[in-house]
Amino acid sequence: MTSIPRPAPGVLVAEFTDDGYELVVHRTGERSTFLLAGTAAALWLMIDGTNTTEQIVADLAEAYGTDPGSISADVAEALDVLDHCGLVAADIPKPAADDLVLLPRPADP
Repeated sequence: MTSIPRPAPGVLVAEFTDDGYELVVHRTGERSTFLLAGTAAALWLMIDGTNTTEQIVADLAEAYGTDPGSISADVAEALDVLDHCGLVAADIPKPAADDLVLLPRPADP
């Protein structure tokens, strides 16, 4: 199953700084602040609860002009670090197409 990372509850993100591609991520509950720069900042912006890990790898590979296979382990490691820091919520499994069930529309009252 594919995972869909999302920001953890209570995580706030500041705007980019003027001196480069950076952003500040703050955990409200524990008063922790993290500075993400460059690729880490680009990765963070893709963690929105809709992109799968595979989509994130593909988008980063395209942005940096590299092969997705050459960065997938690095992206997985970065997601693990963000998870360890409490910035990423537990992965949400994306259901396979055959796991989805369509329910009939209820009759009109």
